[in-house]
Amino acid sequence: MVNLLFKKLITLGGIIILLLVAISMTTGIISERSRYQNEARNNIANSWTRSQQITGPFLVLPYLVKVETEIWDELNQKKSLKTELQQRELFVLPNTLEIGGDVQAELRSRGIYKLPVYTSKLKFSGEFERSVIEERKKSVTNAERWGGPYLAVMINDIRGIVSHPQLFWQEQKYAFKANNLGGDIPQNIQAALELSEAASYDFKFDLDLRGSENLSFTPIAANTTVALTSNWQHPSFNGMYLPANSTINAEGFNANWQLSSFSGNLEVPLQSCAIGQCRALSAHNFGVSLLEALNIYHLSERSTKYGILFISLTFIAFLVYEITKKQAIHPVQYLLVGLALAMFYLLLISLSEHLAFAYAYLSAASACTGLLAYYLIAVLKNTKAGVLFAAMLGLLYGLLYIILNSEETALLMGSGVLFLMLALLMGVTRHIDWYALESKTGELAVDGPAQ
Repeated sequence: MVNLLFKKLITLGGIIILLLVAISMTTGIISERSRYQNEARNNIANSWTRSQQITGPFLVLPYLVKVETEIWDELNQKKSLKTELQQRELFVLPNTLEIGGDVQAELRSRGIYKLPVYTSKLKFSGEFERSVIEERKKSVTNAERWGGPYLAVMINDIRGIVSHPQLFWQEQKYAFKANNLGGDIPQNIQAALELSEAASYDFKFDLDLRGSENLSFTPIAANTTVALTSNWQHPSFNGMYLPANSTINAEGFNANWQLSSFSGNLEVPLQSCAIGQCRALSAHNFGVSLLEALNIYHLSERSTKYGILFISLTFIAFLVYEITKKQAIHPVQYLLVGLALAMFYLLLISLSEHLAFAYAYLSAASACTGLLAYYLIAVLKNTKAGVLFAAMLGLLYGLLYIILNSEETALLMGSGVLFLMLALLMGVTRHIDWYALESKTGELAVDGPAQ
């Protein structure tokens, strides 16, 4: 005897698979739109300036060393030694470094896509100790001749420098100029100096710098202090060191970092940087990222992961309704209801590109629940039942919105909702005699619509 209930379950399973394919296609659209967003953001960053990381300032003492290399003498058919002078750089870190700045952020658009950019006004001040400089020079035993010292500041994208910075060194004014040190972070500015016989050297300079998304620093001094204020309301503090204290409110944020030489040993990466390998030095960074309040593509993609939950719960509710009310619902009607549920995700992503995510979510959920209420009232021939199903879907959409906005507790809330739904289903169907659903002739007791 053919079990018609089993056949219907197989049919519904096939419909669910088809609907999941439709949702996966929507996920592909979300990924594609996200790629378009990244391309647009890269174009904005290329036109404005990219994320900025500032390493320095540090003192550079160039010197010449003799280098002997073996060369083959073709004329005499033997090896000979060639001696030449090569330039090296000795880097000296400041004893103290204080950075204060105001970061004014805004959104720049390219079509419908936006990127947070900023213009920062940074003030640098600090001190080098002459004893440290002399000690470092004594460590170089093969120097043939020392060159003129200069102060260098590495900047990821020097296009972001708004106005020409001026260095005040021991109250003497020096001009910065762009130059390349080579290595992993070639872009920098430097100012030629004259070192007096003073016990220490004070310096200060202002730097007006533009950038996008991220602003970070390298704690290059023995004692580094950074204080930032900004009008951006959604900062993310990142890097190897978090701020000692910070406040975030509707006006923006304030953050302060206080780091000492014990926070990280920069001597080894500094020596590597002296020969042009500065990647390890720049990895010791900290700073702030300017995040968008909501990433609509991330939230939309997360919402599609709950598609199987919505479709399965709706179909199970329909099946229970068929059994308890002895009213058949055709597989085509299941399919149409499932397509309406799958359409929600496409509506959500398309609306959220033009509206705030909350309004887009409300509009998409209202449209789908309204459509399903209109359709189910006619299909079930019962206004109360159609409205009840629509209300159930509205409740599910509300729970999904709460889960999407509670990323840290999303798993807990999602598993809790699943457990409650399972408990409700088991409670409603606990008295159903599943073996009795098939009549003696092999037909389901719910073989036709109620009259």
